[in-house]
Amino acid sequence: YVVFIVLVTLSLIIGSNARAVNQPPLNIFDANHAVDAHNFNRANVIPRASNMLKMSWNSSLGKLAQNYANNCVYKHSKNRTNIGSFWYVGENMYLQSYFDTRSKALDNAIGSWQSESDNYNYQINRCSSGELCGHYTQMVWADSHALGCGVANCRNTAQLVICNYGPGGNVNRARPYQSGSSCSNCPYGTVTCSNRLC
Repeated sequence: YVVFIVLVTLSLIIGSNARAVNQPPLNIFDANHAVDAHNFNRANVIPRASNMLKMSWNSSLGKLAQNYANNCVYKHSKNRTNIGSFWYVGENMYLQSYFDTRSKALDNAIGSWQSESDNYNYQINRCSSGELCGHYTQMVWADSHALGCGVANCRNTAQLVICNYGPGGNVNRARPYQSGSSCSNCPYGTVTCSNRLC
């Protein structure tokens, strides 16, 4: 209940006249930081994944995320189909009530999404009753190999983090990945295995 109230309150705070001063896309340091954090979590899923792709930074998705974050609107974008080569782009959002460095804000967001793994049951492919796990399952969606994130400092001391994923996950009620020995079921054409990632 406390989390829900906080998010509702923050949504109201950044709602009207809260658009951020246009902020640029993440620099290469912060972009790599986001990719590394995602890949660490993807490589360490339980149970292990047999087909988990290694993520890389996608500047187009990064610009898309930053441009939308600059609107300071805490609700999912409706314009996430047919973006570049992706028929659908996934989106995770995180909101905090204070300003941090961009890398720290990314850490907080990714850590929050990863914590949802406690609410996800791989065997039955469901969240625990009344709990969230969709941010986590998107983050570890095996086929999502392109990542782009944005961080915006909104007026009234709220900071918004958005990450976009190509192709998007959480579709067709499927599990986020196939379990098994790491890299034992990599997609056709994948020739290397790096730190349990295809």
